[in-house]
Parts: sequence; C-alpha cells; structure tokens
Amino acid sequence: MLKKGLFGLKKEDPKKKAELDLKKTTLEKILSIKQSGFKPETFNQTSQLFRTFLTKHFDIGYEFTHPELKTELTKKKIADELRIKILNTSKLITKVNYENKKLTNELFNNLLKDIEDIINLTTITVSIKLDLEKIKEDYLKKNLKTVTGEETKEKETSPKKEKKLSKELIEIEHIFKKITDAQNALLSFNLDKAKYIYLEVIYIYKKLSLEEQEKIYPSIKELYETRKRLSYVLKTLT
Repeated sequence: MLKKGLFGLKKEDPKKKAELDLKKTTLEKILSIKQSGFKPETFNQTSQLFRTFLTKHFDIGYEFTHPELKTELTKKKIADELRIKILNTSKLITKVNYENKKLTNELFNNLLKDIEDIINLTTITVSIKLDLEKIKEDYLKKNLKTVTGEETKEKETSPKKEKKLSKELIEIEHIFKKITDAQNALLSFNLDKAKYIYLEVIYIYKKLSLEEQEKIYPSIKELYETRKRLSYVLKTLT
C-alpha cells in the first residue's frame, strides 16, 4: 500500500503494519474474553494472549519466565512507567499460575484493563519514532545542491537568495533536532516537556518561507497527533 509522505508517495512500513495488526487482533480477543466472563479457562486464554503479544511485539524468541522478561525489557527503549506496568501484570499472572493466588472477578477485570492499556501504550510509542534522520538527510541533500552550486541545470542563485536558503537550512536542522528531543520526551511519557518543545518547534516553523513550511509540516503534524494520542491514553489510566 502507498501512502503520501513528506516527499510524495511511499510504501507503507510493513513492520508498522504488523504492529497495528497485532494490536487489532489482540484487542479483539480481549473483547471476546470480556464477553465470555470470568472463569478459569478465560484466565488461561488471557495469560497466553498477553505472553503472545509480548513475544511478538518485543521480538522475544523463547518461552520466557517473569525474571527473564524483566531482563529482556531492560534491553528495550521503553518508558519506565510502561516497563513497570508490564512487569506488574506479568507478576500477577505468575502468582496466579504458580503461587496459588486467588483471582477474583474484580481482579480479573482489572487484569484485562491493564493489558489493554499496555497494548495501547506500546503501539503508540512505536509510532513516535519517525525516520527523521532519513527525512532530514534527503531534505538537506536536495537543498544543499542549490546552495553549493552543484545543481548545474538550475538557474544561477543570487547571493541574497543563497544566504536566505542557507539560513532556512540551519533552521530546518534545528527543527529536526527539536522534534527528536520531543520524541524522546514522549517515549519517557513526559508530556509537559514534549509540549514545551513542540511550542519551540512552532516558533521556528513560523519563521520559514511558505514553501519550506509545506515540506516540514507532515513531521510537525505527526508529532502533534502522537502527543495528543499519548495524552489521551495516559489520562484514561488514571
């Protein structure tokens, strides 16, 4: 499938599509379990579903124990809050399975909600990391040709226009750095910091020419929408 990107049409990322498909099928199965109600077999289904999701999402290639899961998650670039939530859920399942912890209907429903929250948070954070380095590299390569005079077929660039373009390229570089900083803040669930950086990005963005604004807009829009999605999901957890 082709989607419109910063430089026209591009192929949909198969990895991202697989992540979204995994989210969809897992949430559908959780809904089915909810409709079946609390009983021993539905807990077993939930336990296996949670394990399968973690195995596929974090690419863990073996039947892991709770301590092994803890070790695997330390290797992944995820927020501490999300890691703790995953481990707490895994610990509860382990206690029910191996330590004879009594599972009530209320505890089971909370378990299902926690797994839903984990799925939503992991899939949102996957979408945060755009391939900014590739976008920036292509963008700068294309525009620097004009500045350095490598684009021989184009008309001669006046010194004034050349100076303006060079300044805009520096500002574009600054925007990309700020967006990366905002992404890192979102991955740590620091929404206040992400919002502050986003406002800084907008300030720089407004100083660009309309032509440059149009080229950089998709990356800024993606940052804005991701921050809003994460903000919504985190509020539902409280």
